[in-house]
Amino acid sequence: MVKKYCRECCKVSYSLSAEGLWICPHCAADITDQPVVRPAPWAVGILPIASSPPTDSALLN
Repeated sequence: MVKKYCRECCKVSYSLSAEGLWICPHCAADITDQPVVRPAPWAVGILPIASSPPTDSALLN
């Protein structure tokens, strides 16, 4: 997961890829040319997607 800061609205945008066109989801500015801010080492592998709640059997294992 990578992030960029938008200079137009000063908010953060997250993506799973640093490649290609990057539009700020907050103000629709093109932030493709903004530098990518790499995640902290402890955040590598964490996806910003909510998962389904664990089932009872998952809690017992």
